[in-house]
Amino acid sequence: MLFLEEATTQEGFTWDWNEIWNNIVAWCKTEGLRFLVAFLVLIILLIIIKVIAKAIRRGLKKNPKTENVANAIYSATKTVLNVLVIIIFLGYIGIDMAGISSIIASVSVAIGLAVQGSLSNIAGWIIIVVTRPFKLGDYIVAQGESGTVEEISLFYTHLKTPDNKVIFIPNGSLSNGVITNVSIKESRRLEEVFSISYEDSPEKAINVIKSVLAKEKLILENPEPFVKVSNYADSSIDITVRVWVKSSDYWTVHWDLLQDVKTAFDENDITVPYNQYDVNIIQTPSKNGPKEAKKVNMKVKEIKTQEEHLEQAKLKDNDSPIIISQIKKKTKKSKSKN
Repeated sequence: MLFLEEATTQEGFTWDWNEIWNNIVAWCKTEGLRFLVAFLVLIILLIIIKVIAKAIRRGLKKNPKTENVANAIYSATKTVLNVLVIIIFLGYIGIDMAGISSIIASVSVAIGLAVQGSLSNIAGWIIIVVTRPFKLGDYIVAQGESGTVEEISLFYTHLKTPDNKVIFIPNGSLSNGVITNVSIKESRRLEEVFSISYEDSPEKAINVIKSVLAKEKLILENPEPFVKVSNYADSSIDITVRVWVKSSDYWTVHWDLLQDVKTAFDENDITVPYNQYDVNIIQTPSKNGPKEAKKVNMKVKEIKTQEEHLEQAKLKDNDSPIIISQIKKKTKKSKSKN
């Protein structure tokens, strides 16, 4: 104790624990209580903001016109209100907002420069929301990709492919490119091309195809199916079939027609051809024609003679494997020269 008293005396500083405790109690009664109340209010406001944002999203999803932007507006509303409440909280507990505002401004400029390319995605999102070229659940083809629209976020549009992959397309590129909406109409025209051989009758094939179409219940009666000869190809006669179906039945009818028409062709002895080529070899006479012919005949005779020796050697005893191998080698050499 004496050593400590001397140390504190030399330093010229002593701890007054009573005064420290009194200051803590006084802070808790004034600033501490204020901070605690402000913190509780902050938590309550953040919960209320989350509930309000979810209610807005549910209301937007009920309306088909605003269904596309429900998630994006939910995220934007929640973020803006949370930031606003936190700023008010910091100002209430006595933090100098002038310094924080300057920091926020500097950070905003830096973020703006860093993500200036992403701003085009926000602009693209606005264009998609206003023009509405597609909605959630539509099947679209854009930017070399295709899939069902799952979500339209602030920066990306999410597409789900038939094999259960998710593709993220930037809204900037999507809004400035060509978009094919497959689902926007209730019906679609399905076109198939069937080929038959030149030996078969086109009229017979057309009647067979029409009988198959008549059995397909998913094909719409109006407009009428179109079945005509469309092309005379190198190895086949092509028959084009055009039918109208509901958009949801497009692929079902496509696969059914491919199978049913082939089965009907087989039952009616109609041939589905493949590419065939007729090759005509034209021999031009040359000056050395007779001499070359003699050489070829001599080589052919030589090969035949060697093959006869080989057969004779096989008929003899098995004690001559060396002779047989030599005859084989000579035969291979003479064939390779030819």
